Amino acid sequence: MVALAVQSAAPPVGQDRRMGEPGDGGGPVPRVPAAAVTAAAVVHTIAAKAVKGQQETRHAVSAVLLENAPVSVPRVSGSGDRFPVKVRWSTPSGPARTGSAKVAADSPRGSTTTAWLGRSGQQTSPPMSRGQVASLTAVAATTGGVLAVVFLVTVRGLIRRAADRGRMAEWEQAWSQVGPRWGRRPA
Repeated sequence: MVALAVQSAAPPVGQDRRMGEPGDGGGPVPRVPAAAVTAAAVVHTIAAKAVKGQQETRHAVSAVLLENAPVSVPRVSGSGDRFPVKVRWSTPSGPARTGSAKVAADSPRGSTTTAWLGRSGQQTSPPMSRGQVASLTAVAATTGGVLAVVFLVTVRGLIRRAADRGRMAEWEQAWSQVGPRWGRRPA
């Protein structure tokens, strides 16, 4: 009986615990990259459709700075500071409008920049760039991979816990039969 409990802990012939069932695609390890690629593909498709929609509903206009942009502060990471400043642009159908746009540091009053407008003429953000779509895709791939690992580890833990409980029940049953015989002293 005790040998039975020990035998049930070993994997069946033709099965390796690390690789799952024979013929199932190699177990959980290949599923992690597949989950990451799937998540990245889904997010990339959604983001690409969003960019297309943004490009169809937004347009750029030339805007004039109404004030000087702040002076950039030297940093170790380099330049590239952009600051929101008041700008004015003209619409084809009506009067000039004002809003704010992010411009490079030290941009002087009177210089031009780009402002983005929606269909109704209200100021909006520019369409997502290719870099932003790539960043979203990378985040989705990483998140998909991490979530796949967390899921697989959790499922493995739950399965192992259930298997351990079953083995312990078998062990107790076998011990209840063998244990009393071990406790007897020869007469």
